[in-house]
Amino acid sequence: MTPPAAWRRWAFLAGSIAAITALHFAYPTRDHTDHIHHVLFRGLYLLPLLAAAVWFELWGALLATAAVIGVYSLHILLHWRGVPWENANQIGMLAIYAVFGLAAGLLSRREAQLREAKKREEQRLHRQLVLQSLAALSQALKWRDTPTREHSEAVGRLAARVAGLLGLDRERIEIIRLAGTVHDIGKIGIADDVLLKPGSLTPEERRTMEIHPEVAADILRPIPGTEQIAEIVRGHHELLDGSGYPKGRSGDAIPLETRIVTAADIYVALSERRPYKEPLRQDEILEMMRTMTPGKLDARVFAALETAVSTG
Repeated sequence: MTPPAAWRRWAFLAGSIAAITALHFAYPTRDHTDHIHHVLFRGLYLLPLLAAAVWFELWGALLATAAVIGVYSLHILLHWRGVPWENANQIGMLAIYAVFGLAAGLLSRREAQLREAKKREEQRLHRQLVLQSLAALSQALKWRDTPTREHSEAVGRLAARVAGLLGLDRERIEIIRLAGTVHDIGKIGIADDVLLKPGSLTPEERRTMEIHPEVAADILRPIPGTEQIAEIVRGHHELLDGSGYPKGRSGDAIPLETRIVTAADIYVALSERRPYKEPLRQDEILEMMRTMTPGKLDARVFAALETAVSTG
């Protein structure tokens, strides 16, 4: 609930309690007919108590109850002093306000807890579906190209460690890990003669290879809940100076999550043996990446990555 909406509701509660109280003080207490009207007025106090419980749960109901008991007690002291037969009923009504406000507040809180539990369960089931879907994609990549699947899992692990060192919360770390794990899923759509070519790629073959982030995002997009993962995957070859692909984004247009996966991808790729290259040592990789920072790589991300790989 936004603050303006909350203030409007508090204003309604205060206004309704004040209006009912004004009726009590303005209406005479001369005879039995007048008394019937006052019985009706004091029953009206239950409405703002119920509204307070619905809108603000237990603490709102208790606050409204205290206000009602306070103003109605003042009315009793000023207008009904020395009328013991009526005072007994009025004191009983004060007890009803207390019990009603407490019960309504507790029920409202319980309802809110049940809604929250249901929401958490729905989120858990949705997350489980997402994980199962991504696991299926990862398994498909394994059968298509086992080295790429192993590379992707290593990127996911390293990216998650870097994200943790940067102080990101658990949910963002998990999103980054998942994005790293499936960042190369788009290579499923690349022909074997390009994907598995042992030598250097021709300019045309390189252009074909460079569409794999877009292919990956297109594969992920139909899966509910993977929108952010798809965007990270789409940009994992973008560089801060705009020299990356597929969109040539630069600077702040590249989210932190994407920068983390990019750095992890570069480190893992340089550490692996490929048909066209030998693996580099850790110090060689870090020195090479240091020359790319801060022009192409995020300086904070590289510092966290260096810590992650240096500490094992």
